[in-house]
Amino acid sequence: MLSNSIFPYKNEPLLHKAAKDNKIEEIKKIIDNGVNINVLDDESKTVLHLAAIKGYIELMELLLKKGINLNLVDYYGRTALHYAALNNKINVIEILLDNGVDVNIKDNNKKTSLHLAAEKGFIKAAELLLNNNSNVNALEEYRRTSLHLAENKEMVELLVTRNGNVNAVDIYNYTPLHFAVIRNKVGAIPSLLTKGADVNALNKYGETPLDISVSYKRNNIMKILVGNGAKLTHKIKEDVSEDMYKKLETLASHYQKAKKSVYDTFNNLLAYIPAINWQDKFLRKNMLYKIANYVTSKEVSKSASEGIADAVLLLYDNRQEANNTVGIIKDIIKEGSKTNLHTILNQEKQRNHILR
Repeated sequence: MLSNSIFPYKNEPLLHKAAKDNKIEEIKKIIDNGVNINVLDDESKTVLHLAAIKGYIELMELLLKKGINLNLVDYYGRTALHYAALNNKINVIEILLDNGVDVNIKDNNKKTSLHLAAEKGFIKAAELLLNNNSNVNALEEYRRTSLHLAENKEMVELLVTRNGNVNAVDIYNYTPLHFAVIRNKVGAIPSLLTKGADVNALNKYGETPLDISVSYKRNNIMKILVGNGAKLTHKIKEDVSEDMYKKLETLASHYQKAKKSVYDTFNNLLAYIPAINWQDKFLRKNMLYKIANYVTSKEVSKSASEGIADAVLLLYDNRQEANNTVGIIKDIIKEGSKTNLHTILNQEKQRNHILR
């Protein structure tokens, strides 16, 4: 509640007093006596705001039946939906959505209800909002998306599968990956990398996610980032122990070898495919899906593999030669976009499986 120094005259309407204690019969009488159902208290809240905060379902249904405006905002710019999301009131969210609430209204901090659910880690609430056209890439006052604010791994995974921009930058050029490192969300980092987060993105201060992990002395995060293509610098060498730097160098070497193995394997596999098969678009695409899945690790999502396949298919529709494949794949599989490419199956086994 705001202090009386901001609102010097306490003004709590009878409707709000009754609503606080969920006195349904008393509320009905007040409304039947002609009181404006959209009356505001000192914080510009309607009784619908109060019902949403408390989770008073019967009261909400009564208010909606009586025609209350469900999109009115209070002193903080928040609707009843904002408060339902903030307090994880799932039944309230469902009722508001069923009655056509605007899911993309922003509060005074430019946050949508999805921003609030994401930073609290309320998965079910976020799912409901996304299923009802909440803008996953809406920007708050610092130009941060819900993905920047995501509280946990599960929230990150939900948002990235709903097309959350993993490389969105705020006013300081921080990406969601920068934020995951700062907030020590270790489990969320592979999910961001798998979906193509730029492991070497620079913020306004010239810092990569790896630089930040070094400054916080988060060795486990350093290993994840370097194992996914984060570049080692002389400064990093100075800031970590000699033993740690050797471990990071080994991970960097493994990453480069694995990446080269992917390109070479893809190139060789394409060479095995009979030329006649390229005349059938669907057969061609199916083969490329198989190849894409084989040359990426189990941690890489199906959508990432299909994206590679679609891109290669487009290139091959233009009849590019197979010996250009390595260069093509370098453009498609961006550095740092794969979680783990160390496990490549035996080439002969791959060939036999694909040609079955």
